[in-house]
Amino acid sequence: MPWTDAGDTVGPGIALYRIDSHDYWQQYSVGSLFFFDDTPAAMLYRNDFFTDSKLPPPSLRVWGLRPGAGMGELDIPAFADLPPEDGWDLEDLQEGPDERWYYRAVKKGGRGIGYFRTAALSLAGESSSQGALQNASQPRTPEQAPSPLRQVLAACTGIAGVVSPEFASLRYYAAASTMKDSREDLQIYPGYYHGGGVDGDAVALVVSPAGQGFIGQTGKAAGDAPVIRPFALPPLPPAWLQYEWTWYPPNLA
Repeated sequence: MPWTDAGDTVGPGIALYRIDSHDYWQQYSVGSLFFFDDTPAAMLYRNDFFTDSKLPPPSLRVWGLRPGAGMGELDIPAFADLPPEDGWDLEDLQEGPDERWYYRAVKKGGRGIGYFRTAALSLAGESSSQGALQNASQPRTPEQAPSPLRQVLAACTGIAGVVSPEFASLRYYAAASTMKDSREDLQIYPGYYHGGGVDGDAVALVVSPAGQGFIGQTGKAAGDAPVIRPFALPPLPPAWLQYEWTWYPPNLA
């Protein structure tokens, strides 16, 4: 969570919160992280690969973090017709490039599976398809990215997984040439974007797993062209293990 305590002499930053009900969370997996009405939220589901299949679907399945109030259940209208007491478990939730939400619900015990979509999580869901959910995981094009993120994407190749206080969830962006690449070793570049508000500078950056990246910034005056420059993170100590991220194109068959 962002840390913006006015009395903090260190200034704004990031705060970590401990979840008191960790025994409950430990039984399930986190299927999605997103914002709902500006509240950071986590959706839990029963992962049958890791847990005892006799475990019921989580009855408290969407949790929100409210500063000062801690973690609590969130009522998501889009999921109202899929109550956990009827055996429904929400296993996947994606915000698609078309700004709609797509999700899959499974009725445990082999009793059914459904695909749904909604224009907003505050609205009721409607029937969708497996293909639509798979397409929702496709990256957005650079044209869908705000400036200067759009210009930063043009300076690099591959796919950027971008987080932002202005995005409802993690978003992926890729150039058209990357979308046509069927290789399974495409790197995902972690990215960040902040619009800066009315009077602030918009900032965007992407960085490769090797620590090389680009950062872009626009001036406060409207219409200022973004300034894009390369940067490199300092090398990690030799004892640290380094991992690379790999993006696997969804199977659209």
